[in-house]
Amino acid sequence: MELLLNDVIYERHSGKGYLFPPADFSESFGLLFVNRGEVEVVLGSEVVKVTEQNAVVLPEKVTLFAYAEKDSQIEVLTCPTVLLQKMMQKIDAELFSLFMLQSRMRPYLITPDALAYAEAKEVLLRADTETQAKEPCYQLMLHGETGR
Repeated sequence: MELLLNDVIYERHSGKGYLFPPADFSESFGLLFVNRGEVEVVLGSEVVKVTEQNAVVLPEKVTLFAYAEKDSQIEVLTCPTVLLQKMMQKIDAELFSLFMLQSRMRPYLITPDALAYAEAKEVLLRADTETQAKEPCYQLMLHGETGR
């Protein structure tokens, strides 16, 4: 199992089988979007089926992986929880902490009709662009987009 480090990480995976290998989210959180197909996301002891054009919040304090029976494509953006909290105002950090506590209790799906969907999808698009270009200091742009 891979332990996630202190950087914001953007990844895109395609195919079938284990699209996202088991990872330790003990100090990180993230978003997983399904661009194509259907993916089973295991969040600790919960299994969530995420269909095409939907997303799931990957809460901290769980082990997770994503598996697809058929050809699928996912995008994953992960961030250390402490990094995001440092970027926030005090009240926002407290609200975020409450959200993370709630997320540990149940999976949080994001569907296209949710207000946060367009914003989160735009963040992933910019993360993809920055990661592909790998310009100097592109990690700073990933940090900024994650904070947004």
